[in-house]
Amino acid sequence: MRAINILSQQINSVFTDTLKTFVCGEPQLMTKQLERILKVFNNPKPVYDSNLINATLSYYRRTKTLPTISDINRACYGCYQDIDGNWRLMDDINLFPKLLNTVNELTGKSPRQFRHCYLGLLQGYFAYRDESVEKKPNWLSLRSFLQRNRTAASKLKPSPEWTNILNKHSNILEEKPCQRYAESLLNDDRQDFEEVCNGLLIPTSSWFLQEAFMSQVEMACSLSDDYFKPKMEVLLPAITGMTDIRLNDNLTRLCLVRLLIRYSGCEHHPEHIPLRDA
Repeated sequence: MRAINILSQQINSVFTDTLKTFVCGEPQLMTKQLERILKVFNNPKPVYDSNLINATLSYYRRTKTLPTISDINRACYGCYQDIDGNWRLMDDINLFPKLLNTVNELTGKSPRQFRHCYLGLLQGYFAYRDESVEKKPNWLSLRSFLQRNRTAASKLKPSPEWTNILNKHSNILEEKPCQRYAESLLNDDRQDFEEVCNGLLIPTSSWFLQEAFMSQVEMACSLSDDYFKPKMEVLLPAITGMTDIRLNDNLTRLCLVRLLIRYSGCEHHPEHIPLRDA
């Protein structure tokens, strides 16, 4: 019932104001109101109550069953969350693959419900937090599942905008998800990158943003000496914590090592104090 109440509040909020100002025959006003409606409902933000998600996950952990489609949906949206401080569904070598198989069975039986579940899993893909996320077998299985079923998620019409963004940026489900954005980000052009982050509501705490920074470092290190050095000066403050960018410890070490190796390979490499002291 809580999910229904949340949805009801959203509907009342949007349509109460819309009907108050609605004027038949005013196309510009109607367009603005449609934009308001789409902003609320045509985005990848779930309406599930966190308590319901926690209860569903605890039940699934205990009974190994998800009796209803709502239970399956909630398990997908909560697959990355900690339960009781020591368990995450995505870390469970038995229950998470079982969930993926259950969702996969919805592809033909219930395309709309499949898309809801797919969206929950997609959010879990980005929200899962672990410094060595690429080594997690379930996370890798999830990435393969999302890539394999990307077309199925957008097949049912009308397609929400997030499916269009996902298809446009299918690289995010590949082995090097941020390589596409490295050059533009390195040149301070964030339009393409922000399109996917905003369109899919990728959280700022996601590994995806960390990976995007590492891709910039790799791109910089592939440049010739004359182009690499200025880019290193731009990247180094972020790596050493001098900006609002916060890298995890593992990534900080990887970036520093990569820059040190590349700088030492330059034809002219006098002692670089900030790099030395980093």
